[in-house]
Amino acid sequence: MKNKEQLKLIQQLAGLTQEQLARRFDVTFATLNRWINGCAKPHAKQAAKIEELFKELTGQKEIPEDQLTGGN
Repeated sequence: MKNKEQLKLIQQLAGLTQEQLARRFDVTFATLNRWINGCAKPHAKQAAKIEELFKELTGQKEIPEDQLTGGN
């Protein structure tokens, strides 16, 4: 799932405005709006924060790579 889809879902699940969500990620409203509209992509550090909050809100968990591939 792309960051913009994650952000839309985060916003919906958390019931936050774009302004509130921007503050949560410590960016401007304009920056967040560009991410949501697909005009820009967040830097790696911000993308990691988005991923973390997305997992927290959706209840998804990190699956170790070896469990995905069936390796030991």
